[in-house]
Amino acid sequence: MCFSASVSFAMGSALTATGVVTVAHAKRRSEVPFALIPLWFGIQQLTEGVVWVSLDSHAALTALAASYVYLFLSNVFWPMYVPYAAWRLERVAWRKHVKLWFTLAGIGVGAYDLFFLMNAPLVPYATCGHIVYSYPFAHPLIMTALYVAVVCLSFLFSSSAIVRLFGALTFLSLVLAYYLYSYAFLSVWCFFAAGLSVLVYLYIRRANPRPAKS
Repeated sequence: MCFSASVSFAMGSALTATGVVTVAHAKRRSEVPFALIPLWFGIQQLTEGVVWVSLDSHAALTALAASYVYLFLSNVFWPMYVPYAAWRLERVAWRKHVKLWFTLAGIGVGAYDLFFLMNAPLVPYATCGHIVYSYPFAHPLIMTALYVAVVCLSFLFSSSAIVRLFGALTFLSLVLAYYLYSYAFLSVWCFFAAGLSVLVYLYIRRANPRPAKS
């Protein structure tokens, strides 16, 4: 996450705890992938905390290893996982069919990003209170559009208003992060998106209310 190691660890710890509670409230197996989103974001933010600490202590190999984990989550895992979670959550047939296509596209995007992540030299560094992950990554416009579609727009086809709101705010946070912090986009946007994942908890709690006391 951006800003500092302490903020990264604090956010990561809070999201991890939120994720555990969210999964505990999921009553159907189809809800579990979606309920796990805050937990995955928590792990990602804790990983960037390790990047911060490693850079500050000049532990280059640890910083590089943690950076690869962070970028795997942001560039490979999320485009594959998000549309899958949206697909599993959906109950309306036509919406579920649309999300299946998003899932297939996400697999393609993740595989493409994995190839370049494994074959491009990576240099993480801190500047202006943010982590920058510098590596020569060839990402044509079509792949960028597909990435945005699978991680944001797939939620807009949900039959749940809360899930659609999550998708819309995630897209808006993407635009805002790129406009304000294009040089550290991956770090800043993941921070915004991680914060928004508390909506996942809200959805799961509303979908599975506690039984009324007699």
